[in-house]
Amino acid sequence: GRQRDGVVYVEFNNQQGLYLDGYKGLRLKATDHAVDFEIYDTIKDEPEARNLAGTSEEFKRLQQRMKDEVLRLRMPDRHAKKAYDSEFVPGLDLDVGILRKGVRVQSYLGKWNWVPDFAGMTAKASSMTETINLDPLPAQEDAGLLFSGYLRIPEAGDWTFEGEATGGLIFKIHNKLVIDGDYQYEGAPTRGTVRLAKGIHPYRLYYRTASGKPSLSLKWHGPTTQLSPLPPGLLLVQAPLKGT
Repeated sequence: GRQRDGVVYVEFNNQQGLYLDGYKGLRLKATDHAVDFEIYDTIKDEPEARNLAGTSEEFKRLQQRMKDEVLRLRMPDRHAKKAYDSEFVPGLDLDVGILRKGVRVQSYLGKWNWVPDFAGMTAKASSMTETINLDPLPAQEDAGLLFSGYLRIPEAGDWTFEGEATGGLIFKIHNKLVIDGDYQYEGAPTRGTVRLAKGIHPYRLYYRTASGKPSLSLKWHGPTTQLSPLPPGLLLVQAPLKGT
């Protein structure tokens, strides 16, 4: 499969580092999310002598994107609390006109001892479904699925996602690892909570089979939503271009 563009993010105490669009962003004292990144072109300016932050509209936009991206990358850690943990993860600035209801599903065959990153592999088949279900599973054993698309979050708040599977599952929103049902996972419900802004958020759900009958469920609850499966009307994919 095609290698995806990498995301480089590091943090230490209140310092954050990020590479985005070929530029390096640094926050040496990220005591508040309003603190700006220093931005450097490490190709043309190897010593990092010129901070490009705020020098043009392009870098003002990049500044905001860097601030948004770090919120989309990291999960809060109760053992290493940060001042920006309470920030809402921003959605994507997408034209909703290019989206339609549905779930994109790619199926795979193979034997794995862990949940692989299917996005870097060649799929056996691709399909569209209305909900997250196991109908596209190509076999009862030694198989896997990657569900992907966009989730419309109806209101800002803390959203808890609960996954349960026979086998293994990984659930990500943006690049946040929300549910880790992989290493030493034994099939019990496992949860993760994310503070999400209202809007459109990309997700990926990875599933692999194990011994026993395949099963998978993904539920959520939010500020005014009781625990329930993700509603089909809020699961979206990008519509194909006209003429394709």
